[in-house]
Amino acid sequence: MKQIVVITDCHDVAFNEIRAQITSTLGNRIKNIQIEPVVKVKEFSLINCAFLTRLIAENYPPGTTIMILCSPTREKPNRIYGITKKKNIKFFATNNGSISWLLKDFGIKEVYISENRQDNKYMPFGGKIDYAPAIAKIAMVKSLKSLKMGKEANAKEIKKLNIPNNTILHIDNFGLCKIKSEVPNLKEGSKITISIKGKKFNATFCKRMMSLQDNAYAIYPGSSLNLPEFGIVRRNAAEILNLKIGDKIVW
Repeated sequence: MKQIVVITDCHDVAFNEIRAQITSTLGNRIKNIQIEPVVKVKEFSLINCAFLTRLIAENYPPGTTIMILCSPTREKPNRIYGITKKKNIKFFATNNGSISWLLKDFGIKEVYISENRQDNKYMPFGGKIDYAPAIAKIAMVKSLKSLKMGKEANAKEIKKLNIPNNTILHIDNFGLCKIKSEVPNLKEGSKITISIKGKKFNATFCKRMMSLQDNAYAIYPGSSLNLPEFGIVRRNAAEILNLKIGDKIVW
């Protein structure tokens, strides 16, 4: 059973429209493909989209097909599709940097650029009209070249997204923050001074944050891509400190 994963900030009823279009395009082949629950990107956040794309590729099996849709910029970028060297992950994405972390770590076996439609007639919601049928076709074929949906591209044509170190990449529903950084090489219980938005706090380095006292600030090894996480024990750190994806936590 092959899998399609949709990673997008269009995750209300729009995802159901996307899913229905994928299902319609697959037809009888739907029995061989499973469409996974939507991966919810924070609205308008390319940083969060790039992180989640990399995370999904890490966790899903070889041959998975992923659709990446997050397009907050004023200009309308073209689309890219291809397959990675590592794990043969197929993808269809907006060419705005959202897939650059994945391609940096997994490499590129094939990549193509699909230009935007030049129709005079306006058609809303490209996620349903363009992306969904494309990702269904990509999932079904063995050779991407046979699709003829675009021209062969090279790495220079793929836009890159620079995410500085110590950036908050993701905030989960508990208000815990995944950070682009190395896990500190410290002993359990070590004290750390952290800086957030110009303010300094004392935190504890630990392996299990829930073992600390309520309201304690904690830095600990996270569960995603060997990245560290920050949180306040049994409290929502993001709400208390007004943290957003893209903010920095430095220690």
